[in-house]
Amino acid sequence: MPSPFVILLLSIIPGLGFFVMKKPKIGIGIWVMLLVCAWIYFTTTNEAMSSYSFQFAILIWIGQIFSAYREAKISQRLDNGSVFMASPINHEVITNPIDMPRKARFGYKAMQIVKQQAMPGEQVVYAVLGRVMPSMGSHILFGAFAFANMREMYIGYTSKGLLCVEVDMMAEPAGVIRIAVEDIKSIQYKQGILNDQLGIDANNQDQLNCKVSYLLREQSQAIAQAFAQQNGT
Repeated sequence: MPSPFVILLLSIIPGLGFFVMKKPKIGIGIWVMLLVCAWIYFTTTNEAMSSYSFQFAILIWIGQIFSAYREAKISQRLDNGSVFMASPINHEVITNPIDMPRKARFGYKAMQIVKQQAMPGEQVVYAVLGRVMPSMGSHILFGAFAFANMREMYIGYTSKGLLCVEVDMMAEPAGVIRIAVEDIKSIQYKQGILNDQLGIDANNQDQLNCKVSYLLREQSQAIAQAFAQQNGT
């Protein structure tokens, strides 16, 4: 498959990057949305609707470029062995119970998704959904392009270490990173207003700086505390 950068360039033509990656459904979906926007733009007599449809089409075009790049990066990591293929998930298991409070739903879904990727006998203790953000240096050097390297992943603290489940643009598990307990150097927690931060440093892995919603604050704190207690720090 072409490199992520080539996919990014091909995606200047809407949907082409996804067709090259053999994901025609996504490419067709992009074209359908753009055609609907074009139809509204050329047929409506309402200036506001015309303006909104044009702006929305631009957002779709830019979004699909970065999304294709992210998908290509995931495929590249799968090919070079830095992540492993995720197992198909059972969506019925992760459906939130009707009477579950809103705050608890995020933690429940994260726990169920990570559990489905765990090895036999591996106990998942805590789980969160985080956004792995590019470094500040990347923002300075590459500006908005740095956001193309942003990743979403479920992070589980298990009896064997860390289990990180990277998701694709459809929020489906795509790749799994396993970090053994002995390879974890540090897990740092920093509280924010709307988002907290989990910083994970491990051997043979790029440092993960994850933004985690305040709704999962208890789980984020528990992951850092569990690691600290396990290492006597």
